Amino acid sequence: MISWRVLLTGAAIATFATSLAAEARSVGRPWRIGWLDSGGISAARETPFVTALKQMGHAEGRDFLVAARHAEGQFDQLPALAADLVSRKVDLIAAYGDPAIRAAKQETDTIPIVMVSSADPVGLGFVASLKRPGGNITGISDISADLAAKQLDFLKQAVPRLHRVTILTNATGGAKERVRQRTLQAARTLHLSLTIDEVRGLPAAERIFTAMTDHLPDGLAVIGGQQMDGPARIGIAKLALQMKIPLVSDTTFMITWGALMSYQAPYGAQAGRAAWYAEKILKGAKPGELPVEEPTEIRLTIDLETAKAIGVTIPQSLLLLANLVIQ
Repeated sequence: MISWRVLLTGAAIATFATSLAAEARSVGRPWRIGWLDSGGISAARETPFVTALKQMGHAEGRDFLVAARHAEGQFDQLPALAADLVSRKVDLIAAYGDPAIRAAKQETDTIPIVMVSSADPVGLGFVASLKRPGGNITGISDISADLAAKQLDFLKQAVPRLHRVTILTNATGGAKERVRQRTLQAARTLHLSLTIDEVRGLPAAERIFTAMTDHLPDGLAVIGGQQMDGPARIGIAKLALQMKIPLVSDTTFMITWGALMSYQAPYGAQAGRAAWYAEKILKGAKPGELPVEEPTEIRLTIDLETAKAIGVTIPQSLLLLANLVIQ
C-alpha cells in the first residue's frame, strides 16, 4: 500500500525540480541548457535553437548557456552523453531525434526534456498523448512517415517510367506501421511495385544494393529513417548516384551525397520551435501540460546536378513546386 506521505513527497519533488529553472534567473544565474544530438558537430543543429532564443531577447552567456553533446552517429554513446548532461545539473535538455530522446528519458524523469523531432513520441513511450504529454517531456513530433505518399508521388513525377521502387527505412513503433501503410496506399494509387527493406547501418545498406545489382529498381526512397545513422545515409546516397537510381529522401542531408530530391519538415524550423518550448518551461511551465506540436512547414528540394548525372529530366511542373532547386 502506498502512503499519502510518499505521494505528497513525490509531488513536492516534481514541483521543486520544475521550479528550479524558473528560479535560476531570479538569482542572477543563466539557464543551463543541455543539447543532446545523435549526429555530428558539423551538423550544428542546435544553432537554430540558440538563434531562436536570442531572437526572443535572451543573450547567450548572460541569460543562458548551452552544453552541446554530439554522438557523431554512434548511438551507443548517447546514454553516457545524457548522463554527463544530467551530472552537470542542467535546467533542461533539448534532445534531437528519437535515440537522443530515449537516452535522455532513461537518464532523468525530473529534468525537463524538449523533443526536437520525434518520429513517434506516443508509440515509443516518450509521452502519454500529444495533447497531454504528462511527465517531464514535450516538444516537436516529426512527420516524415506521414510524408511517404507525397515523396513517392514526387518521385513518380520526376521519373514517369517509375514502376519498381525500394523503400529503405528503419522506423520503429507506430512510425514503422505508418511508413508501411502510407507507402502501400501510395503504391496502389501510383501503380507501383513496392519493396520495403529495413536498414540499421551501412553494412545492411551495402548488402541491399549488392542484392539489387542484377535487378535494379526504378527508384529508391528513404522514408522514416530517423534512427538511420550518418554513414548509412551517406552510403545509400553515394550508391544510388553511382548506380544511377533516382532517390528521394526524408532529409536534405542526403542530397549532398547523391539523392535526387528531398521532402521534409526543415530541422531548423523544428529546432527554433523547440526553443519556444524551452523558454516556456524555463519560465515555469510544466512540460507535461504543453501539447506536442507537429511541423507545419514542409520543403521540397531538387538537385539538378544529380538529375543530369543519372539521366533524369525534371519536368517544369515539378520544379515550380520545389522550395529549393540546386543548379
